[in-house]
Amino acid sequence: MPQKTKIILIVTIILVLGILIGVYFYFSSKNTTTSDSNPSLLQKFNPFGTSAKNATNTNTNTGTGDNRTNEVTKANSRFYQITNFAVAGAAFLEDMRPLPTSNDVAAPTSELAPSIRYVERSTGHIYQIYLDTKKSGTISNSTIPGVYEAIFNNRATSTIYRYVSTDDTTITSFLASLGGDSNFLPADITAISLSPNKTQFFSIIKNVNGVTGTTNSFDETKTTQVFTSAFSEWLPQWVTDKNIYLTTKPSYLAPGGVYILNITNGTLSKIFG
Repeated sequence: MPQKTKIILIVTIILVLGILIGVYFYFSSKNTTTSDSNPSLLQKFNPFGTSAKNATNTNTNTGTGDNRTNEVTKANSRFYQITNFAVAGAAFLEDMRPLPTSNDVAAPTSELAPSIRYVERSTGHIYQIYLDTKKSGTISNSTIPGVYEAIFNNRATSTIYRYVSTDDTTITSFLASLGGDSNFLPADITAISLSPNKTQFFSIIKNVNGVTGTTNSFDETKTTQVFTSAFSEWLPQWVTDKNIYLTTKPSYLAPGGVYILNITNGTLSKIFG
């Protein structure tokens, strides 16, 4: 094909594409309207329910106290807003809920109810909301400012608060139990992973020689060292009772890999990488 013909063909294709794009945007702008009788395609495709003006606002947020919730429900929506503040961590559980008093002495005094406990990031306060009634309340008002991560045990009765110390360098981890003892964990824990039953946790602690890995129980102060490495960039995942997966953090300088750590005998086996 001659060079001149190629140039003409390319110019023609560009002109046709430009015309098609112009026609598309013209009709799109004609179809978009603020009227409810003729919504645009984007307005029609809304997987989160109806628009905000059709929402039923039952906001009971008082800002403080036991009723700190923002109950905004939307018709036909699959989502429910629990809080209007940042959350550092949450846990789903079946919790015992007291029943109204009854004259029948044989009547039960409590029942199991699905609920969520969550930690406010700015204050460290713990709240709880029952999923069936949407009623919420304060579980703990102990203030721990600037919590970046909160990790609950299986019953959501113990919480690990993780935040940066005042020196803006040290990672502080604080273990607290509701109505029980509280203590600081070792400084500079770079990662924590819960056991499958959420009664224990595995910590990677940074030191001058690399890192050490320890297992702890939420209910006991005993610490068991199960891992050491000169390489410090690990992402742990406790997948079975005896095995913890350790994945190297991604880097453009070195290839990565995944390993299995057997906490019973301390062996480290490479899976791939």
